[in-house]
Amino acid sequence: MQNIKREIYNRPEIRHCIKPLWSGWIIVLIGAVCSAIFLLGNNMKPVVSSLFMYMGAIGAFTLFFILCFYLFGDSRFPYHKTLHRRLEPTLCYYSESSLQELVEALEKGDEEALGRVKRVSTPQLVLIRYSDAPESIYYSQVLRQQGKSLDPLTDIYVNNINDQ
Repeated sequence: MQNIKREIYNRPEIRHCIKPLWSGWIIVLIGAVCSAIFLLGNNMKPVVSSLFMYMGAIGAFTLFFILCFYLFGDSRFPYHKTLHRRLEPTLCYYSESSLQELVEALEKGDEEALGRVKRVSTPQLVLIRYSDAPESIYYSQVLRQQGKSLDPLTDIYVNNINDQ
């Protein structure tokens, strides 16, 4: 069994997407404008000059950190081709004793039964679900947490709410 975090990208209906680069260039352009305001502040009256210098410096400094987060943060996400929607992961934690209830609810696609399973704060079992924004489709898998690794216990269940 494969982990859902890797396996979801191997499905034919899921596409691997990366953040568009043009939005990174917009951040760079705004940073250049802030830097220009900072430099223009040197040639103005003292009160306006210091205001422009502070505005430009704070703007450029803030945008530098936003650009670093944008470039070096996690930029991959699964995208459903036919629904044209991004899939967001959610994690739910359960005790080891609720494994049978989880598997039965996932096999039947019963959302109400899944909601009745008692959750815990210290994870022994982790249910990872990838769903779109209106939650019309779910990709789910139960994993066992062992140390820092997550080992899959079940196959990946696909639950399409529109088909029910």
